[in-house]
Amino acid sequence: MSNSNPYPGGNDVISEQPMLVTDLIRGTQYQVQIVDFYIDEMFNGIVFFDRMEILRQTNITDYDVLERLFYSQFSVQM
Repeated sequence: MSNSNPYPGGNDVISEQPMLVTDLIRGTQYQVQIVDFYIDEMFNGIVFFDRMEILRQTNITDYDVLERLFYSQFSVQM
């Protein structure tokens, strides 16, 4: 597992080998080892790829909602 500690919460995805993550809207592809789901104190749902913010949505209070939003816009291949 990677030495980088993701933020607490959510069903984070961590892999020794890079995963291929595809933005289904733009077609952009990323090679990442950590997909990190986080909801901050202002109820911003944020998704990070290897600690780089990739998606932010306001008024998110539940990790299931944030994860459904992410997986409706991105695919992850191990």
